[in-house]
Amino acid sequence: PSVTLACPVSLAENWLPERLASFIEGNPNIEVLVHATVWEAPGDDMADISITIARGGEEPSGSAPLWDETLSVFVSPDLAKTVQQPSDLINIPRISVAGRADAWTLVGAALGLDMQHGIAKLRTNSTNVALELATSGAGAVVAPTSLGEVYVRRGLLTAPISARIPSPWGYFLGALPGSAGPATRLLHAHLKLA
Repeated sequence: PSVTLACPVSLAENWLPERLASFIEGNPNIEVLVHATVWEAPGDDMADISITIARGGEEPSGSAPLWDETLSVFVSPDLAKTVQQPSDLINIPRISVAGRADAWTLVGAALGLDMQHGIAKLRTNSTNVALELATSGAGAVVAPTSLGEVYVRRGLLTAPISARIPSPWGYFLGALPGSAGPATRLLHAHLKLA
């Protein structure tokens, strides 16, 4: 049997591999096809299971949050040496993600910092690209903690500020259709345990 899973490319490249590895280990007879989406919500006919990213209150009908997402600041280990306190972030180039531009404003408000001014910033339309830019030492990025922690575990980034700011965006696991087969139900249940 096979199951098609649609989810944002950011999640497919960061959080999902470990989850799928543990699923396949326990279910070696099930094939999983991952359809990585960019910006759009998957259509009902695209996949057996869908994960979407949305602002709270805008999530797809019948979906459930995978976890309570937070935002964290991530920098390369070398750049982290220059961050002794939150105010040091003002002097570091900022990397932002289009569509998530208010992430830096949220962090500034939570830390009591005016983030309107500072060093020139880089901007991209991809959280993964922003995280990769940060690994090179190009600056600091505010990203979903769930995605940045994968880079921290690999030793590529660090979170020099311990604050975890509640995120207005989250990942939502779609409800199963009534006709879902056993393989789809198994994977859905495995993802819910995140």
